[in-house]
Amino acid sequence: MKKKENLTDIEVTQKSYYNNIAELYDKHYASPYALEYRHWVYDMVFNNMELKGKLALDAMCGGGEATTYLLKRGAKVVGLDISEECCKIYQQKFPQNKVICASILNTDFKDNYFDIIITDSLHHLHPNVEKGLIEIHRILKPDGYFCCWEPNYKSLFDLLRRLWYKTDPKFFEQNEQSIDISLFKRKFNNKFEIIKTVYGGNIAYLLVNSSMIFRIPLNIVKYYYKPLIFIEKILTNIQPAIFSLFVLCLLKKID
Repeated sequence: MKKKENLTDIEVTQKSYYNNIAELYDKHYASPYALEYRHWVYDMVFNNMELKGKLALDAMCGGGEATTYLLKRGAKVVGLDISEECCKIYQQKFPQNKVICASILNTDFKDNYFDIIITDSLHHLHPNVEKGLIEIHRILKPDGYFCCWEPNYKSLFDLLRRLWYKTDPKFFEQNEQSIDISLFKRKFNNKFEIIKTVYGGNIAYLLVNSSMIFRIPLNIVKYYYKPLIFIEKILTNIQPAIFSLFVLCLLKKID
């Protein structure tokens, strides 16, 4: 299902970018190795939460990496992505689910519609992150949960990440910017309550989850992904924010 478009120049660029890499992106980020890593990450905030029967939005869904986790937990899922090619892949993989080709900045969903909204792509919205959060808040039910998993602005490694952006235009767009979770406290403290924040991401985040970025063939990843995920699980328990590549945040809507 495609929504009538009224996109900014940045959104047009993002659409074109993901249309061009959709198949490659899905091959890596939806590999069984990357999904095992992703499911462990989501378990850190959702493990003790009942998701069965909840209506969830996989926002900026790509090929549905988060949808795989949500369906496994019994949720009912709708996908939304700006890329037609990503939406095609999503629909092929999840024919029972609705997927809408549109921008998260301007959806047609009713107010207070979803129980859960999940994304790993706020960092693609710069300079419109706040606008995206306002829309997410609008379509989320009161006491509904919003989960975002993003590159960590507070990490020392973020400087290296930004340098990589400039030298690797194939897989990065110039408007991408890591997320500072303190934004929620500064500007959205009357809209969202922060329930849990996890800082993590090290060796498995780089060499398993980000295999596309580093051009690592999946037939090599399959030999090392389990020990790297095991090592990262241990390190995450002692890893401070300043050395963490990602921030995972679970928020609750308040009115």
